[in-house]
Amino acid sequence: MKSKKILVITSRYPFPIRGGDKLRIAEIINFLSRKNTIDLVSVGNFKVKNNFIRKQFIFKNSVINQIYQMTKSFFNNEPLQIGFFKIPKMKKKINLISKNYDVIIFHLIRTCYYLPKNFKGNKILEMTDLISKNYKKVEKNISNNNPLRLIYTFEKKKLINYEKKMIKSFNYSVFVNRKDLDESLLINKKIKIIGNGTFKKKNIFLCNTKKNNIIFFGNINSLANRTACYEFIKNYLPFLKNNYPNLKFVILGNCSIFLKFIFKLHGVKVYSNIKNLSNFTQNTLAGICNVNIQSGLQNKILDYTSIGLPVLANKVSNNFSYLKSDDLLIYKDKKDFFIKLDKLYKNKSFQKKISKNCFKKTNKFYQWNLILERYNSLI
Repeated sequence: MKSKKILVITSRYPFPIRGGDKLRIAEIINFLSRKNTIDLVSVGNFKVKNNFIRKQFIFKNSVINQIYQMTKSFFNNEPLQIGFFKIPKMKKKINLISKNYDVIIFHLIRTCYYLPKNFKGNKILEMTDLISKNYKKVEKNISNNNPLRLIYTFEKKKLINYEKKMIKSFNYSVFVNRKDLDESLLINKKIKIIGNGTFKKKNIFLCNTKKNNIIFFGNINSLANRTACYEFIKNYLPFLKNNYPNLKFVILGNCSIFLKFIFKLHGVKVYSNIKNLSNFTQNTLAGICNVNIQSGLQNKILDYTSIGLPVLANKVSNNFSYLKSDDLLIYKDKKDFFIKLDKLYKNKSFQKKISKNCFKKTNKFYQWNLILERYNSLI
């Protein structure tokens, strides 16, 4: 395949990698840079030297600009999500340099504003997931008395229309999960499903080690993860403390000082700046994924399974087609959660079976190199 010149446009600078959306676009850049030339235009306050990227054009988004652009979007009946990331200088730069590229990859719906009118090359919208669906789930989880509910309701409607409109402007639109899409999108030949992956690791999960932690891993500053932690502490932690006094709930991931303080009040420790998850799992029984308000794929599940750590996940979280009930512990409700936890806690042979199954499947089907190979056919 002939080497291509590719421009990647992101609404948040991908480095350092914090959160699933940054991880995904960073891995796409990494993979495509092996046979192509990659340049990056992004919103951020700094840039990091990167071996995968030839040139980086970084633009700051001032608070004044954010307020101004969101006000304009409001009166133009456009999603505030789009207005927040509009930087006219960045658009001007993209229009100026776009003719130098064979392919432009737009990361997330927020970057559609930067689509050059006269670009003749291949245009790929890396949607990852549907923000409108995220908003719909948030809307359901907010009480009717909360004024934020009204904002999410209006934004959701605007985003649904905007997403459907913009998808038509691209050669391809890429999603990570088929279940997020309605029938009208699934039959569209421009829609491609390319999931998430992980890195091959040694199976370091030791079944004969004393297990005294259950963990939640992720960027806790994100709404979906923060809400999931609150929900677990409120509805599950009291029963856990009373019936499994030796088990501790531990949170791993980037977290604000304020959130750490709140969690500490409930006796929950938070460890940030996690560079290697396996360093924190030697005394861990299971990883939890109870996220309810996020579309796409929950990469934390792959983070757990890639090191052979058993996973307790709700039905909403598991959208991985190759990971079934023999590989993950999918629970229906609170009662079912503790039934499965109890079996895992008391049965070491069951621990070993689940650990072996999830590790084997993840390393066979969910390696980044294998997953992203499909991108070659799009560029």
